[in-house]
Amino acid sequence: MSGNNSLQLKKHILYIVIALFFVGKLSAQQQDTSKVYESNGQSFRFYKVEKGKTLYGISKLFQVSQDDILNMNPEAVSGLKTGMLLKIPKKSSDDNSIKPKSSLSHTVQAKETVYGIAKMHGLTVSELENMNPEIKKGLKAGMVLTLYPAPIRKPIDSEKTKSDSINILTKEKEKGCHELSDKEQRRNIQVTYLLPLFLPATEEFNPKSRIGLDFYSGAKMAIDSLKKLGYNLTVNIFDVQNDSTSLQDIIKNPVLAKSDMIIGPLYSSSFVKIAEFARLKSIPAVSPFSQNDALLNKFPNTIKATPDIISQLQLSGPLLKGAHPGAKFTLIRNTNEKDKELADALKSSLLVSAGISNDQFQEITYSGVNELLTILSEANENVILFPSTVPVQVIDFIGRLSSNRVGRRITLFGLNDWINYENIEFDHLNNLNFTCAASSNTNFYSTTSKAFQATYKDEFKGDPTFYSFQGFDITLFFCEGVAKYGSSFLDCLSEMPKKCGYNSCYKYSRIGNDDGFENQFIYLLEMNNFEMKRKN
Repeated sequence: MSGNNSLQLKKHILYIVIALFFVGKLSAQQQDTSKVYESNGQSFRFYKVEKGKTLYGISKLFQVSQDDILNMNPEAVSGLKTGMLLKIPKKSSDDNSIKPKSSLSHTVQAKETVYGIAKMHGLTVSELENMNPEIKKGLKAGMVLTLYPAPIRKPIDSEKTKSDSINILTKEKEKGCHELSDKEQRRNIQVTYLLPLFLPATEEFNPKSRIGLDFYSGAKMAIDSLKKLGYNLTVNIFDVQNDSTSLQDIIKNPVLAKSDMIIGPLYSSSFVKIAEFARLKSIPAVSPFSQNDALLNKFPNTIKATPDIISQLQLSGPLLKGAHPGAKFTLIRNTNEKDKELADALKSSLLVSAGISNDQFQEITYSGVNELLTILSEANENVILFPSTVPVQVIDFIGRLSSNRVGRRITLFGLNDWINYENIEFDHLNNLNFTCAASSNTNFYSTTSKAFQATYKDEFKGDPTFYSFQGFDITLFFCEGVAKYGSSFLDCLSEMPKKCGYNSCYKYSRIGNDDGFENQFIYLLEMNNFEMKRKN
């Protein structure tokens, strides 16, 4: 070993020792939440964010608002990370011990799921199961689940904490997020597509092939772009229809096990089988379109590019607050179980995540338009929230509201699916400034989008569709991620910054310790001159 290399090694070891020392000291402080510190006239405790903890859950633990936590920790606005050191403001009324809020409860309703209940209350599945171990054996209607119980905390031994912190650091060094240098980046990537191509036995074109062909056409453009950047991609394509027999044969193919990334199948029923395979082989598997939560439960390698409707509504509150400052928010609640769950998610997002004050918010049970008109403000903007999945009800409601809106400023927030309802009147939606959450939206008029469309048309002799844009975005995001992070890609996925393509943006979070990842980015869209335009 040369003298220079020896010196570099000694420096490296010294840096590690110093880092471990300070990490150990910090760890001893971090978990001693009973100790109160003073700075700039503010009293606070330290809390180290544990894996899977949410801002909402931490706020409930310490009985302080999310806004108060964010005010003292502005870096947390972009999201919490495991191990992040937070300052928790001390309330003037509390003493030096933790006094979490009394246990809250949730009574399980018919057809509710563990994942849905966890999401409704800002918890992870693991948090909910730890507080209610009985649900691991099955969820039954009528069960009363405990939420945010007061934890039992043992005194912390500072020396043990320091020792534990070293072990933790070593473990994270072995398995954690490590972005590769330019020289270390993986240049050879093997990606496998499982798409419904419905390849015909004859030369006659099968219309069912359109989605798979459009998706792969967009993916091919991304592959070409990656090759220009110096990446060498080996691409495997399998024709996967909604057919378990053909999928079993593909799973046996040794090519699949050698993949760095699997994209597809597009059908949920088929994807579940691939999710199991991906878990056994430790291969990231992406579901491009499905919103089915079952694809993530106990499948840690699964990545869902499209958030489900509950997630979309939970993410909507802060966006609605930002887009409509000073507005009066009125939630119209349906009594059917499906719509009740949507209303609960939206209410939680507004009151908890967005921090809408009680005097800005009101809710009523659906009974038509007449009762609603009596409580709408004539001085302030009215944001009417109506998460209904009943087409006949929606069509009747928007027609009557549009005709009787005179003298009032109204924005109607509903579901993205409404625009696909048969007999929906777009005049009424336009009159009501129809707004919704959506996981994707293509700006066809931007300069970059026009360039993409021109290139696509030259190569494939047709215009790109939604599926083409999605194929491009997904391929580029995930292949670049595998190249930059290598084997630690999944460990890094939650920490990767938001990245936007032509059709979608991606910002991922693992939904539970043993579960997969769901995209946590949505657009807030508003109908303006009969076009759905982005508001964020």
